[in-house]
Amino acid sequence: CPCGCNKKPDMDYNLIRILYKIRVHFKKPVYITSGYRCQKLNDRTPGSVKTSRHVKMMAADFYIPGVTDTVKNSYIV
Repeated sequence: CPCGCNKKPDMDYNLIRILYKIRVHFKKPVYITSGYRCQKLNDRTPGSVKTSRHVKMMAADFYIPGVTDTVKNSYIV
């Protein structure tokens, strides 16, 4: 966790699989901007919800250079 609490949960295998499929689909690297957050950090993060999957290491915010999230035909994994 970037807050310094040093918590290191196991990553969710399904999340890894999905991120890998996205990387393969776009043939570009996937840069994670936010992964695991402890509950304390999650509570201080603007826009996050109490039940965020980030707390369970089941969510990631990311970007792919040159790819926007405003395409007409969304890619769903």
